[in-house]
Amino acid sequence: MAITEMFATTAQAVCALELVDAASITSLEEDALLAAHALITEHRRHADTLAARFAAELHRRSSRNAGHSGLAQRKGFGSTETMLQTLSPVGGLPQSPILRPLASFSRSASDCSLACRSSQSTS
Repeated sequence: MAITEMFATTAQAVCALELVDAASITSLEEDALLAAHALITEHRRHADTLAARFAAELHRRSSRNAGHSGLAQRKGFGSTETMLQTLSPVGGLPQSPILRPLASFSRSASDCSLACRSSQSTS
């Protein structure tokens, strides 16, 4: 199974948990809590794998050999590392102007649950 399929499968499973707030997590039985944590961890692993693959491609397209025609330079960054740090801020929404449109894709837990149910009904 391709990494994107594994990511989508675990995303649907995470949404199916319907954990919309802290109270829904605290109300889980111990076995369900352990299983949910394992599922979230697996999903994060898939997301991290995808992020690493995208970072590698960004790095390849930003090669020093390309000079100012490399991706990072064309987007106004001094290095691939600086670009990746801007694209992947810790603790907040994207700050980069090239990512601002992505902020509109932020979803609440109920939106996520609705999206998951919608994708399950079409598969």
